[in-house]
Amino acid sequence: LTVRWTTRVLDSQLAPLPDPAPKPTMSTLAVKSLGTLSDLINTTVDSVLYVVGVDSYRLRTRAHALYSLATIDSKSIEAFLASYKLFDGDWSNENGKDESHIVDYYHVINHLCALGNVEKMYIPPLRDPKVGVYANQILYEKKMMEDILVPPDGKQTDKKVLDIGCGRGRVAMHTARETGAHVSGMNIDPSQIANAKEYSARIGLGEQTDFKVSSLNDPLPYGDESFDAAYNIQAFTYSKDKVALFKEIYRVLKPGSKFSYLDWVLLDNYDPSNK
Repeated sequence: LTVRWTTRVLDSQLAPLPDPAPKPTMSTLAVKSLGTLSDLINTTVDSVLYVVGVDSYRLRTRAHALYSLATIDSKSIEAFLASYKLFDGDWSNENGKDESHIVDYYHVINHLCALGNVEKMYIPPLRDPKVGVYANQILYEKKMMEDILVPPDGKQTDKKVLDIGCGRGRVAMHTARETGAHVSGMNIDPSQIANAKEYSARIGLGEQTDFKVSSLNDPLPYGDESFDAAYNIQAFTYSKDKVALFKEIYRVLKPGSKFSYLDWVLLDNYDPSNK
């Protein structure tokens, strides 16, 4: 404390003191007061709804989705319908598909899923036939954490994990919370990344996760040997060159790291004529 104080005194002798901070105006105080009042009202409403068993986040999300779908313009609808060419074969099928169709598809499907209370847009392997889709997602994700050697014990605080094609980041957040690791997510859709950032901050995982807009068809936006583990959940449908993608995954993983891959594959016995 003595050294820091002495340094500041010496500096003040050599240079003029900075101008004092401007006093807040009435308008500034009014804006801050309104912001504080708004936060207080929102917190109070959230608490009341929670007591009566209503999830205010789900309620706002569904209301926003309903409004967005009710006011969607015809151009967006046409783009959404046209985006289904994404699923007409893989990228080797030259039918005019491109990455813009991915964004057009999720621009609408995100709202539809929100109305149906679907947080994670993937079909999990059947781990337990006695429970539903969401519970099987949880079971699969915990198994995945074990497979990539970042177990769900809350003690992996020195580990960094990459989620390729993270969507709205719900699996990344589950992984971060269960393992204690830092999880980075990347995805091509800006709206999904914005949602992931907002929600992770809301549930207290903003410092333990990060999300960025990026395409898996470009070089991965991370340095060599940046991660202790990585995974993909049904996102490689959109990969144009899987060999190049796997080279990138190898590049960003540390030696000896594990990578988990859950996706659709075309096996040798597939018969396209069998309708």
